[in-house]
Amino acid sequence: MKDLLLKKLIPDYDRINDLNVRRAYGNLSGTVGMTVNAGLFALKLFAGIIANSSAVIGDSINSLTDGVTSLMTTLAYRAASKPADSGHPFGHGRLEYVIGLAVSELILGVGAVLLYEGFDKIVHPQDTIFRLVTVIILVISIGAKLMMYLFNKDLSDRIGSPVLKATAIDSLNDVMTSSAVLGSFILSRMFPAVPFDAITTIIVAVLIIKTGFSMAKDLVSQIVGRPCEAARKDEIEEIVSHYPEISGIHDLILHDYGPGRLYGSVHAEMSSRLSLKAAHTVLEHAEEEILEKYGIHMVIHADPVDTDDPVLEQYKKIIATYLDKRGLSAHDIHLEDNVLKLDVMMENDKTDREEVTIGIIEAVREESPDMQVQIDFDYGFTEKEET
Repeated sequence: MKDLLLKKLIPDYDRINDLNVRRAYGNLSGTVGMTVNAGLFALKLFAGIIANSSAVIGDSINSLTDGVTSLMTTLAYRAASKPADSGHPFGHGRLEYVIGLAVSELILGVGAVLLYEGFDKIVHPQDTIFRLVTVIILVISIGAKLMMYLFNKDLSDRIGSPVLKATAIDSLNDVMTSSAVLGSFILSRMFPAVPFDAITTIIVAVLIIKTGFSMAKDLVSQIVGRPCEAARKDEIEEIVSHYPEISGIHDLILHDYGPGRLYGSVHAEMSSRLSLKAAHTVLEHAEEEILEKYGIHMVIHADPVDTDDPVLEQYKKIIATYLDKRGLSAHDIHLEDNVLKLDVMMENDKTDREEVTIGIIEAVREESPDMQVQIDFDYGFTEKEET
């Protein structure tokens, strides 16, 4: 049913990497959000005024903020769908993250306002007037916001959008807020001496602030740059493993320029006996396959590996024996003019580089006392797989 509806509203709705399709998803979410939140703002403002409830009025302001958020969602997708230009050769996709960050800041602002209102009501208590129409409007608000959460969550899951995810979480926060306001409104009538309304508002405000902070932290991390997801690495490894000329990959780096805009590079280990032309052909086919299957613009660098040199193989075994005990690994191991060169992959910042360097040199020189060793240390650009 959802797919049929989306197909009518968004042509080619399943082409989620298409910029115009993503913009259509954003426009749909924004239009529905602005319409629903404008209606809820008017209803809850009316309900709060007739009940003399600052909490209900504050909840109406929250809906007004959500309407602005929906407008920002629409603007985000309109801006992010702009094609690449001379000043922005990778497009404008990261604007989704920037505007998603602005949404999280709005959530933090709403939480701060509610927190202030809660404490203010404890210091300056106010009597509320119980109105049945206020209860009905709050129930309608809870139902509408729950539907908005499910609606935006579904859209977010479909296209992997941080903006729609933030909007969905905000709607779920609104469900909690309106539920708390409704509960405290009813309890305040039953127990007028207890400031249920104020206490509940403070608790909900703290939860909202925590959620806003978590979202902001996640989006800042996205903008600054995250390691490549382990699942992405597995996908790329699965493709290159089909090419017998490629014996392994390392130094996989992905740059995220917004959903659907991934650029990356990786080193592929290939036999040194392979001609340059043959290696180029293999890597070009692998790049094309990765782009076609996963939409990732990948540049693959060939690392020549000499598998027929028994001396080098012996050094590899010595190095692997030493590093395996420490949970480390090495790659790009090769000999140049009596210098053994290698890269050691660092697992974390606690690894003692000097200790590892001395250990490898000593292990190698037990085999060849005159051998020079040159070690470079790399940090992984891929997140750890969960065990």
